[in-house]
Amino acid sequence: MLKLGKYTFKEDLTTRESNFMFFPAEDGEPASWSVDCSFIEGKYGEEEIYPAVCINPIETKASSVEELVGESFCVNSVEECEEREDLFTICEMYPMCRYQIDVLEISGNKAHVKCSGTAIVEEFDEETKTEDFELDVWLPIIVDADDWGDLN
Repeated sequence: MLKLGKYTFKEDLTTRESNFMFFPAEDGEPASWSVDCSFIEGKYGEEEIYPAVCINPIETKASSVEELVGESFCVNSVEECEEREDLFTICEMYPMCRYQIDVLEISGNKAHVKCSGTAIVEEFDEETKTEDFELDVWLPIIVDADDWGDLN
């Protein structure tokens, strides 16, 4: 579920666009994890939108998905979100202003993730409109290509 201001959206788990990816350490590269989540169409103000959140790989010392429980990561500026290409999509893609994401639980092939922060929802000329958001989702875990067959 996504709360964006006073609006609520349900995650769309019917496609590969919503997932929790774990990339094990390999060839001298550290392990990392990332989150992508798309949401079912819903009303936001006068518009119908399909919101989405993209948080790119976050380095970790964890050697398995289970070891990610309790991990937390935060970004505190638009510039850092822009550099990392962490995006929030309303009608267009914008970098987030700030966020904190936490891995709460791993159960079977799903990861329970919470994220909260502030997103840019509209930019026009010099004016930027922002909105606070809260994300609380169970996402399918993808470690390798075979995991795509286990969705839902």
